[in-house]
Amino acid sequence: MWLDNDRNLEDMVETIIERDPDIVLLLGDYVYHSVENHEEEMEKVVSYLKPLAETDIPVFASLGNHDYSMSEKDGNPNIETAERVIRKLGMIGIEVLQNESVPVTLGETEEPLYLVGIGARWPEKDHLEEAYEELEEKAPRFSFMHNPNTFVKIEANHAPVAVAGHTHGGQIRIPFTPHWSWKNLIVEGEAHMDGWIEEDYGAEGNHLYVNRGIGVSIAPIRINNFPEITEFTLQQG
Repeated sequence: MWLDNDRNLEDMVETIIERDPDIVLLLGDYVYHSVENHEEEMEKVVSYLKPLAETDIPVFASLGNHDYSMSEKDGNPNIETAERVIRKLGMIGIEVLQNESVPVTLGETEEPLYLVGIGARWPEKDHLEEAYEELEEKAPRFSFMHNPNTFVKIEANHAPVAVAGHTHGGQIRIPFTPHWSWKNLIVEGEAHMDGWIEEDYGAEGNHLYVNRGIGVSIAPIRINNFPEITEFTLQQG
């Protein structure tokens, strides 16, 4: 939460409460890896999220790499920090899902929708067989995770709709190039930064949306790349 990002979090919570959705999903990275006092930072995050948690809107969360104090894929995960994040979110009623599914009932529908929360990719906590093992083949489900790279490992037709975060949309967007990211220059293959990702990314029958989030990493800037709350409207059949 660099610079005025505290205010972004406060505005996000106020906006979500005003929209009054059926469910809220939080996609990870609640504490930045380089913060000197993770416990104090997490207390601050909890204080901002508490008004949302105090509504009757169910709130579920996944963990990200920064929640394990990981700034790179080959780093050593700090399990203690991650467990503190889970504990602090749980204390205000936000349930962290790690490779598990929970049924929720929406509106007047009789059949539940299953939320599938998948663990963080970098600490190798994304155990997909475990996440989907209790679901019947045709059970309606909505999958969420932190890292888009987890999505490519999901079996065909297991994630008809899924959402991930992690990328911040690349933070910098070159004007008039809405479907291209500067990260294409530094990653192997094509970068998948935000919005609905190409049909050929992931297994058949699976579809991924990448949310830009509200945070920043490495450099505290966003250029032509606004923070985002994604609102999904689900239809039956």
